[in-house]
Amino acid sequence: MPATHAIIQLRTLVGYLGEQPQTHWWDTAFLNKTGLHFLGINFPRSAFAAGLNAVTAAAQRVHDERIGRGRVHHLFRLPYTVEEDLAAALQQTSPDDLLPTITTREEALHHLTALAGERTLAAVGPVHLGESGETPTTKLVEEMAAYYAGAFSTDQQTFPYFTLT
Repeated sequence: MPATHAIIQLRTLVGYLGEQPQTHWWDTAFLNKTGLHFLGINFPRSAFAAGLNAVTAAAQRVHDERIGRGRVHHLFRLPYTVEEDLAAALQQTSPDDLLPTITTREEALHHLTALAGERTLAAVGPVHLGESGETPTTKLVEEMAAYYAGAFSTDQQTFPYFTLT
């Protein structure tokens, strides 16, 4: 799985799990059935992309408040060129590939754990994952997924981040 697709999948899962109806890490409810129906009124061909972008903005704000801004990057604030690639890839991604993974909290957590390589890592608050190149590797995406899976499994908040090499 290319890292770009893995990042979109991870953003979808973490974005959904962090929304109001699930754990209320951020004040959105766009990725559930009702939210997507609402978005479909104004964005009939891109409701899922609009919902994921809105959740990404909300999650970015929460992560930035906990981690800080500057020379650090996290799932919802990646280097500019990576964000451009993600935006283009999201337009080519079929919602039908991702929507079945976020039908319930349990289903999303199952897919998140699978994306993490069936492991969870425990940490509360910001956790530095080390240095990475501009484009996160599949290994880094899996590590972020493992921390988020651990956090959502134990009702804790964690904010994995990395710095550029």
